Amino acid sequence: MEHNRMVRTWMPIALCVLALLAACDGSAARYEAGAACGGLSEVTAIRDAGVDALRSQAEAGRCTIHADAADAAALARQQAMLQAVSVIACGAPAISVGETSPVRLALQLPARCPLSSSTPLISTGRGWHKRQPVSIPFYPPAAIREQQQGRVELTLLLDAQGKPQAIIVARSTGHPLLDEAALKHARAWRYEYEAPGKPASMSLVRDTVDFKLN
Repeated sequence: MEHNRMVRTWMPIALCVLALLAACDGSAARYEAGAACGGLSEVTAIRDAGVDALRSQAEAGRCTIHADAADAAALARQQAMLQAVSVIACGAPAISVGETSPVRLALQLPARCPLSSSTPLISTGRGWHKRQPVSIPFYPPAAIREQQQGRVELTLLLDAQGKPQAIIVARSTGHPLLDEAALKHARAWRYEYEAPGKPASMSLVRDTVDFKLN
């Protein structure tokens, strides 16, 4: 009997202590009812160069992101980036809402997604370094015949292991063949985190692929 009374006495206290510890744990992302788009309120850093407009806004209490692109390829890259962010940040993919077209879409993030209004959602990517050696990119024969060359600037979304989860074009060469070849080449890249502490769950890094004719 005495043992049972002690268990009943200490159980509420233990539960309160656990709740307080959970509330004080700053490493875990939490849902904020008033955060709306939170760290995704500003989406410039994850906008593809071929996307004319990218904006986020709260609709019916959920974060919805609208994109208008110059072409279908750019919109596909943008959609892949947004879906990767949604899966990592919210634990589930976003859903398409409203009318869509080959150059326009609207994605709504899952309900109760923990988008903090006070904590940056995506790290700037400091501390990441690309593993060496890096292979030579494939030069499309059609691009060679047409004397196409230039530098493609890419923005890569890395997970905590340094693997690209999505890649967009930050600055195009003006040649879709070269842009697409650069994207395919960069998907095999892997990065190592060399800064103190643990990397963020997702980070953005900028990198380039050069195509130069001899």
